[in-house]
Amino acid sequence: MIIVKNNNKERRSNRDLGLGCFFILTKSRKVVSIMFLAREEKEVLYVYGCPSLENTRRRLGMVCMLMVDPVTKANACSLRNKLAELDCQLRYYFIYAEVREELGDLIYKGDVA
Repeated sequence: MIIVKNNNKERRSNRDLGLGCFFILTKSRKVVSIMFLAREEKEVLYVYGCPSLENTRRRLGMVCMLMVDPVTKANACSLRNKLAELDCQLRYYFIYAEVREELGDLIYKGDVA
């Protein structure tokens, strides 16, 4: 299994997946979309996520109940639903690491509130 990005170019690492589009190229050369994360969903994952998929699902469930801002609540619920469909801990870890790397640089520069 090889993780690839948008133009079906093969990638052997999780780098350069900055658009939030994650794909898997199966042995039969079919591209299957895993998940697409919007910018706001990435921010929610950055704040409330952790390397463990199960713990992130639990946190997002609690956060969705406690949030009062309707836009952020919708983004958190959308992310929680996408993570509910994800079954592989390793895939989630690659997504989490990429989001942390991408948004970590932006937060330290002051581009993200």
